[in-house]
Amino acid sequence: MISLDLSKIRTAKSYEEDLRQTERKINEALEPIIKDARLLEDVYKYFLAFIEKGKKVMDANNRKKFLFIAVYLFCPSVLIGHTMPRGFRDRIKELINANSASIVSNDTASLMFLYNHYKDFREDVDSAYSFIAEGMCLE
Repeated sequence: MISLDLSKIRTAKSYEEDLRQTERKINEALEPIIKDARLLEDVYKYFLAFIEKGKKVMDANNRKKFLFIAVYLFCPSVLIGHTMPRGFRDRIKELINANSASIVSNDTASLMFLYNHYKDFREDVDSAYSFIAEGMCLE
């Protein structure tokens, strides 16, 4: 007599539950801290204040630091390769007076690498983020 082998089905059920838990964790991790894109200008103003406080200038390196913070706050999934929400790239382009939206895209592609591999970049981003978060009362 041939019997039923339900072990594959039990295993599949277990994997489905694991997958649901993983998806919940991913969604929580990638939830934007700020959902109102109109606050992007405020974040930029605080970033500029941070730059001025350190007697620095807004150059390409500091632009990348601002991009990291903006993406982290508004669309963190971009840091792991997802696309920006429609219109967000153009808003940043206008805000930072970039010549083209591709500058924003090109800079964004390397943000996690810069953060993970360059201590100075990471420390500056962390300091600027703290300054902005305190100024905007973010949690």
